[in-house]
Formats: sequence, structure tokens, C-alpha cells
Amino acid sequence: MLIIEILSEFTERHDRGAKFAHYRALPTLQDSLLIARTECQVEHCTRQPGIHWRLTDYRNWDDDTLELGSTQGALRLGDLCARVLPDATDAMAP
Repeated sequence: MLIIEILSEFTERHDRGAKFAHYRALPTLQDSLLIARTECQVEHCTRQPGIHWRLTDYRNWDDDTLELGSTQGALRLGDLCARVLPDATDAMAP
């Protein structure tokens, strides 16, 4: 239902390309999060009716909240980035 990828400079191209193409074929996948390791940024792909996906790009550390349809939950971007980034205070949005 939900896949979360923390991007690495070595695998990012594969994660966004062939790997995500494979994930899109999974009938139960509803949400996919691609999380940057160098800045507070999350790309949220949400399955739409048919074969379509919606991409939402989150970058606002203080205000953005990701609504996850697959889990009926929500994640605050700042909380998520604080757990992923090596030094979260340096990556905060201005």
C-alpha cells in the first residue's frame, strides 16, 4: 500500500526510473514517497483512477503535511525530515 524510499546519490536514478516503473505495476500500491537526503524535500506519488499517478512535491518544513490515503494517516514534513536528514537544522527551509 505504501512504499517509502530514502534517495541516495548512487541509486536515485534507478529509484526514480526502472524501480518506480515496477512499483507502479503493483495493484495494491497507493502511495510512494521519495525522500531526499540532502534537503527537506519529499515527492509523494498517489495512485489515481486508471493508470494515472499524481505527484505532489513538498518542501515547506514548517507547514506541509502529507496526507496518506493508503494508511488514512498524515505526516508532518518537518518531523519526517528531522528523522532522515543528517543535520536537520541545516536543512530547514528559510
